[in-house]
Amino acid sequence: MDEALRSRLDGLMRSAAAPVLDKISKNKKLNTDELLIASLYLISAKLDDIRNSLDEVARGIQRLNELPPVLKQNHMDVMAKLGEVLDELKKMQTFGVEET
Repeated sequence: MDEALRSRLDGLMRSAAAPVLDKISKNKKLNTDELLIASLYLISAKLDDIRNSLDEVARGIQRLNELPPVLKQNHMDVMAKLGEVLDELKKMQTFGVEET
C-alpha cells in the first residue's frame, strides 16, 4: 500500500475514532457502528506496533550484517599489534633484557 494512502487512511481512522473513544471514556453505550470503529482503531494501533517492531528488527539485522567486516578488521588490527609486541619482546631477549 502506498505510504501516502496509508497515512491518509490512518488520519481518517483517528478522526472517526476520536468521538467513539470519548464516549468510551465517559462509559456511554456504543452502537454497532461505533463498536466497529473502536475495533478497527484498536486493530490499526496494534498493526502500527507490529510495524514498528518489524522496523526495529530490520534495523538490527542490518547492523548485524555490517558487523563481520568490522570484526575482521579489528581482528587484523589486534593481530598486527600482537606481532609488534612479539617483535619487541624478541628484540629485548636478543639484547639480554629479561622480562619481569
